[in-house]
Amino acid sequence: GKVEVAIEWLTRAVQACGTPPEGITLYDPVPAAMLRPRVDGHRMVGVEGLSDSGMDADALAVIDATGVNGWLRRSVGLAEVVDSRPWWLQRGSGVLDGGRAKHPATHFAIGPDGWLWRHAIPHGRIWTALRSNRDTTLAWPDDMQPVGRIWRECRRWRHLRQPAGAGFFVCGDAAGYLDPASGDGLRFALESGARAGTLAAGVVRWPQRGSLAAALYADWVLQTYQAGRTALAGVYAGANLPVR
Repeated sequence: GKVEVAIEWLTRAVQACGTPPEGITLYDPVPAAMLRPRVDGHRMVGVEGLSDSGMDADALAVIDATGVNGWLRRSVGLAEVVDSRPWWLQRGSGVLDGGRAKHPATHFAIGPDGWLWRHAIPHGRIWTALRSNRDTTLAWPDDMQPVGRIWRECRRWRHLRQPAGAGFFVCGDAAGYLDPASGDGLRFALESGARAGTLAAGVVRWPQRGSLAAALYADWVLQTYQAGRTALAGVYAGANLPVR
């Protein structure tokens, strides 16, 4: 997942530095469910563990990149906007009937009931599907059948009303989520993380600029989400797939 990629990148970066620079404390990874934000008045001032996790950190900026689970949203009740009907996502693997595919290596088919994306791999295909109804049966192509475990989950398009504020920034799917057909989830996760990190570093150096940094970031997240939503809604409208 995107979070695992970010953690691996950060771990390698820290290892390359050797001893952490003065003023930086490294903690062992702790599940978000075992943490809570520390709030002083209306400002987030750090993170602390719920048990003997050893985590007790002061911070001028807390960055949440916990994905659709939205740790900070759940912890402090950040308001969100739900922008779509419930979507039923599925993904898994498939085998090719007759050992030969009739479609190109990657294929995307969309219609009034949802869409199916599939991609050829050496021993078959991987696939992701979206359905507007939980009980709708997938119409499998003639050259493929699913095999093994199928992952299922209900999702909606949604975004935070305030993805940044006094002492915090929220990144990636935790800040705004569209379904995989947008093709933009990883780019948004990386870019939002980079922007939040840059702005947070500025807040550490110039604390008086915290409000401006939060406003700039929140505006960028909202504009990015709305642009993606408009584009994806247009694709769905062309396929007679209702968003609501």
